[in-house]
Amino acid sequence: MIVDWENCQLYLEKIKDFKNDSLETFQYGFRMDHKKNHIFIGTQWKSHSLYKQLKNNSKVLSIDEFIISEVTDFYSFKKNEYQLLLNRDSLDVVIFQEDKRKNIKLKKEDLILNVIDIKKKWIILL
Repeated sequence: MIVDWENCQLYLEKIKDFKNDSLETFQYGFRMDHKKNHIFIGTQWKSHSLYKQLKNNSKVLSIDEFIISEVTDFYSFKKNEYQLLLNRDSLDVVIFQEDKRKNIKLKKEDLILNVIDIKKKWIILL
């Protein structure tokens, strides 16, 4: 690695064997509001098949067997049950969106991270 302090640049050596990576994840992520004891749709991947079917900030009523209104300790839920849910291959989720209950099945999908061909060196502006 070379640091060029005058031009504010960092030069890294070329990575010799670099392969595309993948990430298996659900189409939507969840955001927890610990003060209100609610879970909301928090993120969505554009490349997933269900993109735009759910809106961010839609209230989650249940995830599989867990009815969110019955969760009394969100910190414990996030640390324990929520982590187990994320390890599953699919989730049955009920949300409240536009004054209606909506049932949806989330399945893990593989996101292929696009990697450009790496030339001699990467240049990163500081």
